[in-house]
Amino acid sequence: MTDNILDVAIIGGGISGVYSAWRLLTDGGRKSVTVFEADNHIGGRLLSVTPPGIENMVAELGGMRILPRNIQPLVNTLICKLNEIAKEPQSGIDTLKLYDLPVNGPYGDDGKKETSDNIVFTRGMQFRWSDIGRNPENIPYKLQGEENKKPLGQLILDAIKTINPAFDEKKSPAENRDTAQNTKYKGLPLYQQGFWDVLIQVMSYEAYRFEQDAGGYLTTLSNWNAADAIPWFLADFSPTATYRGFAQGYRQVVVNMAKLFTKAGGNIVCDRKLAGFKWDSNVFTLKFANGETVQAKALILAMPRRSLELLSCGNEYNEYSSNEYLSNDATSKLIKSVTPKPAFKIFSTYQEPWWKKLGVSLGRTLTDLPLRQTYYWTGSKGDPIEDGPAMLMASYDDGTNTEFWNGYRDRGGAKWRAMGRQQTATNLTAKNSTEWSENAPEWDNYQYVEREQTQISDSVKQTKSDDEENRLETENVTQQLIDEVTRQLAEIHGVDAEKIRPKEVFFKDWSDDPFGGGWNFWNIGVKSPEVMQSIIQPCKDDKNVPIPLYICGDAYSNWQGWVEGALETANMVLHKFNVKPIYSDIEITTTKLPDAFYPIGGSYYVKLEAIGGSPYCTYTWRKVKGDLPPGISLATNGIIDGNAKELGKYEFGVVASDAVSGKISAAAQFSITVNIVMDSDVSS
Repeated sequence: MTDNILDVAIIGGGISGVYSAWRLLTDGGRKSVTVFEADNHIGGRLLSVTPPGIENMVAELGGMRILPRNIQPLVNTLICKLNEIAKEPQSGIDTLKLYDLPVNGPYGDDGKKETSDNIVFTRGMQFRWSDIGRNPENIPYKLQGEENKKPLGQLILDAIKTINPAFDEKKSPAENRDTAQNTKYKGLPLYQQGFWDVLIQVMSYEAYRFEQDAGGYLTTLSNWNAADAIPWFLADFSPTATYRGFAQGYRQVVVNMAKLFTKAGGNIVCDRKLAGFKWDSNVFTLKFANGETVQAKALILAMPRRSLELLSCGNEYNEYSSNEYLSNDATSKLIKSVTPKPAFKIFSTYQEPWWKKLGVSLGRTLTDLPLRQTYYWTGSKGDPIEDGPAMLMASYDDGTNTEFWNGYRDRGGAKWRAMGRQQTATNLTAKNSTEWSENAPEWDNYQYVEREQTQISDSVKQTKSDDEENRLETENVTQQLIDEVTRQLAEIHGVDAEKIRPKEVFFKDWSDDPFGGGWNFWNIGVKSPEVMQSIIQPCKDDKNVPIPLYICGDAYSNWQGWVEGALETANMVLHKFNVKPIYSDIEITTTKLPDAFYPIGGSYYVKLEAIGGSPYCTYTWRKVKGDLPPGISLATNGIIDGNAKELGKYEFGVVASDAVSGKISAAAQFSITVNIVMDSDVSS
């Protein structure tokens, strides 16, 4: 009997579930680990879909980007590790290719362009990103004094620093989180106050409305826990924030881990919705919606709040009418410490990039219309589409804005209720299952196709089946959605709607079950560090002994809405199994150093760069062999600076070490040539 009991059963085939499974099997000494996923594919909220006919583009219906390593070390380290493994001949996984993902447009008086001079359309007026810094009179907001000419995001940063000058977007997220948890504003701890409530006391209401209308998101500036909102905002919404996207789609990260996991003997079973579970002091008995049962020594629920609620409130099986472990007062309070936030994405495809004629090509255009954010989608290298088939993320909206689209689509719920019932597996504990790999997300599942409308007489309709009538009604709703998306795009861009009609429109509403929202935010009054520690292993038996039930996912993390948060809580669960965080080899990414000049070339300055190591490491640099030019030196933080004093070519080696563990290092060889500069060269 014990041979059929899993060491660990994991519910949820998203990033935290598959990552946990892979690590437990390969580094945790567990012999039998199975992931059960209710949908017919893995990935969770990493949903990458390639539309037919546009093979060089991937629509990211879910997560789409990462921040730099100094801000999000866990996901960057994971990518480095996977790419390190991909170099092995028999790995069977693809190298993850990333590109710079442009988001914001130009700002300030210097005219520097991050992307293209994109459009902002709010309060019925169209203006450009550059107008914010150069032509504030074109902005339809009555900003006060110093609020003028500041880029989007800067007004919020200034307000945050008014609350406590110790906040700084240049500090690490951990430092800002520590500051936030220990800050009082007007005598009250920040965690007991709402972000909106505090902001409105330190900035004008017009400035707040400008940031919310033109910032693209409704929920980020809403009334959620201020102690969590502030460090979250500082990390993500700084005007100088940079992002990277994935050439093959973000879901490929999960696919790579799933391949490594199943190759090592793990098992992934899709179309398996958990109906309930029980614990008998030795083993969990899991029952699925199709009636099958599985036993496991430990259970990990890699799920967001809404999924946990659906599981806790029970189902049609009498013996699982409610879940005593998730519905008890203490655990229920932990689960309800966050609130799901609706999010909705619409993509549209075209014969050609009509927006190029308007001087926009990359990044996003912003509006207070229900579309909210429109991204001019890039090719697989982050490059603008110059001609031929093209795609927009026509809408990325959140909060109450998502409700606008309810009348244009079937409401969710039916798919979730039917999920996981139709199949019967012969052996849910079998190893080396590849069932998951045959079930990639289908583009057709999210598609709205432009159709020619035809008039159907009542007499003809009477001969149609109920299914056919439902199909015709759905096509009519589909047409209305396409019309409305096109109308808003035309209004924002100032063009004729008939000239920009899309080929296809497809969408994803993340407020549908089982997700309940695109992300979750901590509630006011919650001490998130305490909840994070408690919800990882929330339940005890009648003898007050913790049972091996674990919860992970970004919902209860410092990085809500990000893969970083999913990995953060997965590592906290893995710590319970004595599995350490992942690390990768260090790779020095600086490949060449510029020349120095003498005698009047000015100060020399270069920062050496590297990737890899352990997640939270800093690199310690040292010189080995050879010499730098006299007057120029290498500091332990990787900065080479000084003033050259002698001509010549100088060759030397450097070593970068993981300052946390001290055990991982990489070496590289460099040279600096010191040239002479004449007065005429300088003057010219």
